[in-house]
Amino acid sequence: MLPDKASHPGRTGVGIDNRSFVIGCLWILRSAHPRRACRERYGKWKAVHRRFSRWRHAGVWERAFDALTADRTIGT
Repeated sequence: MLPDKASHPGRTGVGIDNRSFVIGCLWILRSAHPRRACRERYGKWKAVHRRFSRWRHAGVWERAFDALTADRTIGT
């Protein structure tokens, strides 16, 4: 469900995998810290923001949350 850039050329995803990136995004949202306060283990704040924006424009977040919502309603 999450884009994998391993097969694409360039510097995408250098040093941070999708799981760490998503956890970093959730940490920023949950802690209400400015994105510049992003912890170094989640990557550089500018790279995290850039990837977040790319995913937002590509509809990745919406698809992921739709899938999670659909999965939640299956058992009800």
